[in-house]
Amino acid sequence: MGPLAVRAETIDKVTNFMQAKRMTPARVLFATQFSRIFLRFGSNVLITRLLFPEAFAIMVLMATAIMIVELLTETGVGPFTVRREEAFEKHFRDSIWTLLVMRGIIITVVLFITAPLIARMYDLHVLENALKVTAFSALIRGCISLRVRYFQRTGREGYNAIIDIIAYILQLIFMLTLAGVGNYLHHTGQSPQMAAFLYSHWPLVLGGVLGALLRLIASYTLYPEPWHSFSVDKKVYSELWKFSRFLLMSSMITIVIKQFDKIYLANVVDLAEFAFYSLALMVVVALDTVIIEYYTRVYYAAISKEMRANQAGPDIFYGSQTRPRLALIFICAGGIFGGQALFEILYDDRYVSAGTYFSALVIKCLLTMWSQGAESYLLASNKTKAKLIAESLRLVWMVPAVVLGFEHFGMLGVAMAVALSDILVIPYYYFLLGRMKVLRFYDEFIALGTVGAGLFAGFFGLQLYQMTVAPYFSG
Repeated sequence: MGPLAVRAETIDKVTNFMQAKRMTPARVLFATQFSRIFLRFGSNVLITRLLFPEAFAIMVLMATAIMIVELLTETGVGPFTVRREEAFEKHFRDSIWTLLVMRGIIITVVLFITAPLIARMYDLHVLENALKVTAFSALIRGCISLRVRYFQRTGREGYNAIIDIIAYILQLIFMLTLAGVGNYLHHTGQSPQMAAFLYSHWPLVLGGVLGALLRLIASYTLYPEPWHSFSVDKKVYSELWKFSRFLLMSSMITIVIKQFDKIYLANVVDLAEFAFYSLALMVVVALDTVIIEYYTRVYYAAISKEMRANQAGPDIFYGSQTRPRLALIFICAGGIFGGQALFEILYDDRYVSAGTYFSALVIKCLLTMWSQGAESYLLASNKTKAKLIAESLRLVWMVPAVVLGFEHFGMLGVAMAVALSDILVIPYYYFLLGRMKVLRFYDEFIALGTVGAGLFAGFFGLQLYQMTVAPYFSG
């Protein structure tokens, strides 16, 4: 039996096992993503004790620079390939893969060239080399086989999720090992040069590169027929442009929306203070990622399949998302009261103030439950212009809200401005959904009731914490 046959047999066994255990792609994705959250919490707890706080601020600034370049070169390939019937015919997928590789090369070159300028802009010389190394992650991601997307499109996202969590665990082990060695060398005074290198942001940087490399290797060794050849098809690119031109324009606006708070704060507060906001943001992003991953990887694929069969309406919009939606709404609402307790329990005294920012920022996750579901349905309906208008509304809110929020309430005001960034988008999206006659007020009423239940549970949990556990930490 050849390698391809063994690979296909293994995939079938995993898929059949998940089906036998009623492990739907959504359930597997949630299980792996929540496992990832707990792993991230655990690793953050350890890393915050092994490294200095500024390391997190440096990583956020690096992520900001990378995301700006990635959004400037956005192609819209993800939703495009999920929607197209012929998306995984060989000539089609080879053309798309070639485009992604070229995009990865461009991102890597741009980051490599602009790294000195970005470092000078923030007056942080340590950013330069870190950005140059991280730049290669973009090239690695661009080379990943499209077979991963094929599994997403064909309802086998659970297999992708399992591979992703395994790669993430290996990445965490690598980062924690390097950080632990750096902490030991720093406090024992051994190998000063190696200690200076590892007792810094470098374990996080190298861990990110390793994570991208592991996913690249997995895409070519754990999937059937993963290989591509370079191909340029003008017809494919023309169809991609027609679909994604509004997405590309919206990406330009997204740059300002998603990065303005971090760029603004990095220039008005010191790095140590910015580190606390950065840590809270990293924790919230973990939860926000679960929501976005569900809607973009599972929900969008499911409703696109229905729409290819010419089906639409309330049953399609609400059907597959009802249970996951309510569960996530309950968690997000409860988290609003849990920030301070979470950081007191998990982190040392240096990071407790980040809990206040977490409580504000988690409101963004709650609002994302409404905006992301609506956006996915509209994109699946080929209403890509709606996303451009939505990003424009976010921009109208974000810039003045961040500036005024900081002037009147400091960094907490910035956190609230970010948290409410969808406040204008949700009414607009729901206006469009209303015109398409896909809204059901009963489902929305249940969702709002779940918000109330989550808030009550979070408040009750906070009171219980303050009466029982909090005295131990304050003492």
